[in-house]
Amino acid sequence: MRIQRFFQHPGQVFFLCLIFLLMTLIVKGTLLRLWNLHQEVVRIQADVLTAQEKIQKLDLAIARVKDPSYLERQARERLDLVSENDLVFLFPSE
Repeated sequence: MRIQRFFQHPGQVFFLCLIFLLMTLIVKGTLLRLWNLHQEVVRIQADVLTAQEKIQKLDLAIARVKDPSYLERQARERLDLVSENDLVFLFPSE
């Protein structure tokens, strides 16, 4: 009789089902696994953003390297090269 009265109140039945569902999720570890998966998704999204930024920087570097004046400037500064018509002074080392 008491059980029949309990089941006549939909709010109480819903609350009992909700508690049962939460307990099942907690006991089986599903809720913890969902949380860990969510954290992993957030971390992977951050990694993707970082990789996209690196790709943009590399694309800019590639575009710069395709510019002949940039290549010439780098050859002069880094490799100490000169063009055919440049006047070069050589000083003896002491």
